[in-house]
Amino acid sequence: MSRTRNPTSRIKRLAILAVAMTTSACAAPPTPSPIPPVTATLIPTHTPTPTATPPPTPTITPTPMPTPEPLTPENAARTVERARLGEGTATDVGVSPDGELFAVCGPLGIWLYQADAPDAGPVWRAERTPPVNRLAWSPDGMMLASANADSTVQLWDAATGRLLRTLEGHTADVRSVTFSPDGRMVASASGDRTVRVWLAATGAELASLEGHLAEAISVAWSPDGETLASGGGWDSTVIVWDRATGSPAMRLEDDGGQILGVAWSPDGTQLASADFNGVVRIWDSASGAPFATLQGHERSALDVAWSPDGTRLASAGYDGTVRLWDTAAGAALVILEGPAAPVYGVAWLADGAQVISAGANGVAIWDSETGERLTTLENHVGPLNDIAWSPDGRTLAGVGSDGAVRLWQAAGNFEPVVMGRYTAPAWRLAWSPDGATLASGSTDGAIRLWDAGTETELGVLVQRPDWFWTGGLAWSPDGATLASGNWDTLITLWDAGTGTQTDLLENGASVLDVAWSPDGTRLASGGYDHFLRLWDGANGRLVWSRWHREAVWGAAFSPDGHTLATACGDGGVRLWDTETGVQRMAIQAHEGRANAVAWSPDGRLIASAGADEMVRLWDAGTGDPLAALEGHIGEAMALAWLPGGNLLASAGADGTIRLWGVPDG
Repeated sequence: MSRTRNPTSRIKRLAILAVAMTTSACAAPPTPSPIPPVTATLIPTHTPTPTATPPPTPTITPTPMPTPEPLTPENAARTVERARLGEGTATDVGVSPDGELFAVCGPLGIWLYQADAPDAGPVWRAERTPPVNRLAWSPDGMMLASANADSTVQLWDAATGRLLRTLEGHTADVRSVTFSPDGRMVASASGDRTVRVWLAATGAELASLEGHLAEAISVAWSPDGETLASGGGWDSTVIVWDRATGSPAMRLEDDGGQILGVAWSPDGTQLASADFNGVVRIWDSASGAPFATLQGHERSALDVAWSPDGTRLASAGYDGTVRLWDTAAGAALVILEGPAAPVYGVAWLADGAQVISAGANGVAIWDSETGERLTTLENHVGPLNDIAWSPDGRTLAGVGSDGAVRLWQAAGNFEPVVMGRYTAPAWRLAWSPDGATLASGSTDGAIRLWDAGTETELGVLVQRPDWFWTGGLAWSPDGATLASGNWDTLITLWDAGTGTQTDLLENGASVLDVAWSPDGTRLASGGYDHFLRLWDGANGRLVWSRWHREAVWGAAFSPDGHTLATACGDGGVRLWDTETGVQRMAIQAHEGRANAVAWSPDGRLIASAGADEMVRLWDAGTGDPLAALEGHIGEAMALAWLPGGNLLASAGADGTIRLWGVPDG
């Protein structure tokens, strides 16, 4: 089972991602303005027509399929998605009241699992949904509510996955949702600054609570049903609402920025909040006085959940950890630590012995006493950063933010095999020309080598945390040399047989990608300083460099070696004559950054992947657009052609791999 900057990307509109997409985690929030008293009017404002759909059609894990004909300029317009690998990134998790089930949601939908047998696969999946930010169970366990990025709340039959009704009224994405203790009402918090209360049975809107000066991000109902708590955006305030009057009964001021999570203790005497600066606070619910301040997260705290007995509190962080706290002593008990990728949601199983976490580093079940990871759902992967087919085309390898190095066997049913995990997000990988060895690099500066046959780690080639991360990896065509580009501006050449360093090239800026020419005489590098550089592979001499308007995120040689394609931060794909450095063609390929570029094996097509969620195919000879492939929800990050050119694989920030080809027949 685990580079986004485009503000138009749908995955960035997911509520739990908003914390990091609008500003740096270390930036100081603006000073909040005084909040004027506002009284909401408790009157019905909207009664939607109940909607129902048949049970969602399951998406079956891909099985061996007939090999399609190779993609060419003549048939590229017919390209379709042949298969999808993975269920996508998870944004929240919720446990049923009886503890027997848990639900996971994300950009691609909702999945329900048996708590005691999660590896058996989902009981049901609802994939015809808008991206889902958060979810909540009804107290009787009969319904699930989803807070959606398209400004709706949806209610689902928990037994079948059937959509019961859609609640419409919000004018911006819905960030959080909760049921009243008696299950009769649903409350939702939205980017439109309102908290709305709905009648669960009909979907009628009962109230619109207005009081936050910025978006309403989190919401929770008190155990006695008399009050609601909502966390705001940059007003840095938790508002406790009187349910009967709709008026703010209390305002709890927090100096830590956005309130990203709120949760009541089981007995209702305390309220916990999680904020943008990584601080978890516990408040006395009667007086509003702060009871405890829990500090430990290195970045934003994104969610909080009380243990069933109320003695412990779990907090999920952008730093990749779940922290368990003693609520009486205000002390940290256990740190559940995965790769340093955001954990968006956390929940306790009914007996409190286990904790479930969901986020960019995957979905995992942990022992709450020892901190041991017990189970990982390998189909819920974090954002994928790189993929590559083995030279024989039988195996697809991928790495992502959850730190895992995975293999998917094309001849099997594409079930992922995890060879190993980094303790940091994995960023790049490359196959040796003979397909025997896989190299991978991560953001912790480690380059590891893997035996593809035994699916085991061979060892660490280098561990240099000061490099920050590996921006590019490429084997020379003869397999004798491995090139690694790093964010410390250096390109290192390694002897593949001995693992010793043979040369060190100064790129002048952070290296984002490296690529060898087909004959091994040239090495290309893309830099954060907007330069494409071409190096002599024998002596390390700089042959030429060419400036781009933005950073060069991808570089790829044509199969004949005469042309070099680059993917640029301005969305452009450019073609360069490798001998002279003259630009042959410029294509404005994407809105926002172009993340990757790849030539088809016959050199007739160029594929590009961008921050606009699109994969596009171009005629390499003319630059004409041939196909726009839409499927990823979030940035398309990486590309890999099957050696025969029959399939194109793309990896996305949504945690999925899509396989593209022409239809059969």
